[in-house]
Amino acid sequence: MHQNVLIQNLKHPIFYQNFIILRNLLNRVIVLN
Repeated sequence: MHQNVLIQNLKHPIFYQNFIILRNLLNRVIVLN
């Protein structure tokens, strides 16, 4: 992921929350596998 995108996510709480949710989902998938 590009740093610019990450910085933009930090500026927008809603997108940042979505990023956290997606990361949590990925972690669950990894655990299941």
